Amino acid sequence: MQIDSLRASSINTYKDCQFKYYLQQVIGFESKAGRKALIGTAFHHVQEFLARAKKNKHYLLNDKFTNLDFLTDICYNHYNKKEPGLFQDGDRDIIREYCDTAWESNYNPLKLNILDIEKQFDIGIDEPGFRTYENKNMRLRGTIDLVTIDDPETLHIIDWKTGRRTDWIDGYLKNEDTLPLDTQFQVYNLARKVIYPQYKYCIFTVIYISEGGPFSFTFEEADLPQQLENIRRVFAEIRANDDPQRLIDDKSRSKEFFKCKYVCQFGDKKDMRQSVCQKYYKLFCAYKENELYQLKIDESCGKTSRRNDYDQPGIFKGTLKL
Repeated sequence: MQIDSLRASSINTYKDCQFKYYLQQVIGFESKAGRKALIGTAFHHVQEFLARAKKNKHYLLNDKFTNLDFLTDICYNHYNKKEPGLFQDGDRDIIREYCDTAWESNYNPLKLNILDIEKQFDIGIDEPGFRTYENKNMRLRGTIDLVTIDDPETLHIIDWKTGRRTDWIDGYLKNEDTLPLDTQFQVYNLARKVIYPQYKYCIFTVIYISEGGPFSFTFEEADLPQQLENIRRVFAEIRANDDPQRLIDDKSRSKEFFKCKYVCQFGDKKDMRQSVCQKYYKLFCAYKENELYQLKIDESCGKTSRRNDYDQPGIFKGTLKL
């Protein structure tokens, strides 16, 4: 498949369903947020407002931008307007409840020494095994929720989660022992090596706001080569894959077919006789990648979100070479 960049989310998509990865990363469909994801996005936006108020010292005014009722309302209304009909009755209260929990914790942004907020990165990997079909460095991309400073030598990366702790693909429970194996934080660790080289240590804290609270862990410097190798293996596999498979065709994972019918936007038939997945898989089987890549997508999936837009100014650009 054609591939020039990877994000932790796209790697997880590929592991879950190769054809869904193909539809999003090669054909160009944007991923639509479901209701629970939208609740999480609104909550994250409140935390972003608070973090910016702290970093810019706006919090000293003690005005509406540190008022949880005001922030919850504007974030809820913004996403309700953006995705009309997706929120349900009571969702505004759920967002506020999450915000109250965060406010009362040690990770309230107003209590922290903020370095960066929503830190977006686009890093080329200048190492063997990371060349694209265009003979360029593959790019590692992502957005880190919050970066704080614990002391002059120690960086702290904080990530809020409003979902469950159970891994979506493999089903294990995430905690201090299993979170270091998560692709997202291995990607973040590689990125922080380039973005923040002046810090000797880095603590990662993942906060499950509704299921377990904070879990903290660290990586050793010696972990970096293996983490890079993990990314290289995925990149090589995707690059060599000319026949992406669908989850719904994998009989060994039949218990997970509910994802296709009830969760995946491409599996929803809506008012059509066939789903987007069925339509494009038939086209793929008939024409294969080169021809299908040229097809015009009629089913619009919305505008690229700011987290997925790597052409906007202010994004950290760099090169990783261990």
